[in-house]
Amino acid sequence: MNALTPIEVKVIFDASSRGRRKPTHRVRSSPRVSRSSPWIVLGVFNLLAAGGLYYAAWWRVDPFIYLTLMLKTPVDMDLDQAAGIFIPRNHEPREPAAQPLPVSVASSPWTGDTVRKVMGTAAYGWLTLATAAACALALSCGAVFGRIGGSPWRRAGIVLAATLTLALAAAVFVVWSEYGRKYLPIHLRFGMGGLALWTASIGLALGRAARGLARFAAFTLILSAVGTVVALYLGAQCGAIPPEQSTSLYLTLAFLIHSIYGWIQLPMLSRIGR
Repeated sequence: MNALTPIEVKVIFDASSRGRRKPTHRVRSSPRVSRSSPWIVLGVFNLLAAGGLYYAAWWRVDPFIYLTLMLKTPVDMDLDQAAGIFIPRNHEPREPAAQPLPVSVASSPWTGDTVRKVMGTAAYGWLTLATAAACALALSCGAVFGRIGGSPWRRAGIVLAATLTLALAAAVFVVWSEYGRKYLPIHLRFGMGGLALWTASIGLALGRAARGLARFAAFTLILSAVGTVVALYLGAQCGAIPPEQSTSLYLTLAFLIHSIYGWIQLPMLSRIGR
């Protein structure tokens, strides 16, 4: 070997050995908002809207409807004959009775029979639409929480739905057995509340299609607001409510107040993640 030949030094590392690693710094990610948070907000607001609409319809408006129908529904009756029912008269000569005068609603363009039908249809048609909207909101609320809670909440929803079904059936049987068709208005009001709770438990048991059910609830709420406008207009035509409550401005405000949450919910649903 020549003394001038360069010496090559090769360093061989063992494959099992670990080389020195440079210290790494973990970057902490900023806290993210949970994807379920918007759904929780939606479920809570739907619950509040359902409860508020039920309370307004059956505990505030329904007594007004009942009283209005009792006082302002026209009745065709001989006033002298009606007085004789409460004040019996002896068999003595009396003056000729006046001709029967129909008790009609003031400023109404329709006849008494038409007014009766229109007033009843408008009043209870509005109650039906409002109840349907409340139940749709409750159904959507249950579906939202069933989606968030997963299988445990859905199983709880099944148990709750079965329990409420039996409870409602037992309540209907007891009330019908004791009162028949002469049940009290408060029975019906509590029954509609039970129906809303039952639909909420059905939604909880499903736990699916939360977005579609929320959109359906929004459209149902807007439809019930249309029913508010129609009921106010027809009520004014029948003379059951003051004319100032059927002006264009009043009807527009009533529609917006009743349907505002539905209009807010529709665009909000398109922005909520899956």
